[in-house]
Amino acid sequence: MRLCLLATLCCVSLCMCSVWSANFTSPYPEPGSFFGQTVAASGEWAIVQAQKEPRSSDDSTAVGAAFMYHQDSLGQWVYDSRLPVPDAETKHIGYNMAIDGEWCAVAGHNTKDLCSYVYLFHLENGVWTLMDTLPSPGPQDSQGQAVAMGGGVLVIGYPDSHEYEGEAVVYRLFHGQYYLEATLVGADYMFAADNGDSVAISADGSRIAMGSLNAGQVNVFDYDHLTAEWTLTQTVAATCWDGVSLSLSGDGSTLAVGCPTYSAVEDTAGQVEVFTEGQDGLTLSQSLDGGSVWYATFGYSLDMSSDGDTLVVGATLDDSVYVYTLAGGLYILADWETTTDDSMLGHTVALGGAGEDVALVGMANTSNARGKVGVLDLTLL
Repeated sequence: MRLCLLATLCCVSLCMCSVWSANFTSPYPEPGSFFGQTVAASGEWAIVQAQKEPRSSDDSTAVGAAFMYHQDSLGQWVYDSRLPVPDAETKHIGYNMAIDGEWCAVAGHNTKDLCSYVYLFHLENGVWTLMDTLPSPGPQDSQGQAVAMGGGVLVIGYPDSHEYEGEAVVYRLFHGQYYLEATLVGADYMFAADNGDSVAISADGSRIAMGSLNAGQVNVFDYDHLTAEWTLTQTVAATCWDGVSLSLSGDGSTLAVGCPTYSAVEDTAGQVEVFTEGQDGLTLSQSLDGGSVWYATFGYSLDMSSDGDTLVVGATLDDSVYVYTLAGGLYILADWETTTDDSMLGHTVALGGAGEDVALVGMANTSNARGKVGVLDLTLL
């Protein structure tokens, strides 16, 4: 359901309309699989996690799965494959994922050695093929792990490392393989800072934003092509920061910070703060609250288009998703979709399609937790 405003010369009227264009489900829609718990997209490809998917038809152990979908010439999202994770002891497959063109990264946690792993896949002759497995720095370095990809750069956050001081590890693609490039730490490298609790990277791979949950800040790193080094250039102190979601525009000039537990008017209503590049670096330009709905957790998920013109925000406890478009330098609410069936709408959002013209919205708890992914056609706005 969408509430939209139609302006006339002398009045404003209300109408009910919708930009939902379709939805797609798991290839194995079993109750309790929670398909749509996590979604990532890049162009015509999307990865969807089914959180409790069994290991196989012969093994009912709920290990999770990452399913790949492709947008066809008619704009429909068609199932392609289940990404193969070879380690028998790996669970929570896909609890964090990222995709950049023909490469994707899928996180999982090994219950035997207690390490987390990121599995790297590449599209080879039309088949998504496992190319590499990247281990965490040490045991237990997995809770809250974040993954982002862009411009041939992969960044993985490990907030639990070094007694929760945390860090982010950067890999760069070179001749068909991702090589370790740098380890990033925050400005306040302190006990329990949780550096790396969330990460984002610009589409051109030149800027990384790393959240530090308990330090209450976002650390911004820029890549110097002359020295081939990452440098901490700015620390952004978001007034509502609690470190759940981050997104950068394609050139890194706009940063959105999600603060779902922020309370200004109502408890845990949530807020999103937008920072834009100026003479003094990234500075706060706008705060969005989605109407300050009680316990909405607005900002639990978010994604920004490469050009920075579209911002999609999820409010999972309110089963809502908001679409903002840039007008006159400010984000204006263009669409609000909600449901009343406790589907976990807004738990995850991702912009996809050839022109980033659709928003993929996970609804993992719908249909007896079989789950689905809804598709918002942004060209209808």
